[in-house]
Amino acid sequence: DTLAGKTLICQALTTAVRVLPGTSVASMAANPVTVASGLNPGLSFGVGERAQFVMGQDEGWLQIITEGGAAATFLVWEQKP
Repeated sequence: DTLAGKTLICQALTTAVRVLPGTSVASMAANPVTVASGLNPGLSFGVGERAQFVMGQDEGWLQIITEGGAAATFLVWEQKP
């Protein structure tokens, strides 16, 4: 089961992060988002920020990265219809 098409509520707890949906774990492993790449795709979440968004029908996975490369705590809830 994936997150495709689901409405999510997400919150960054310990540090700011960028969140990027992906179509598969393999595609994200082959092309990970990195701070060193100089690219800043995805949604930005500040510490304590909570947001709701809908995953695309072909985007079943999430990857996160912190701006400084530190470990992060990022919570994800599925909102039931």
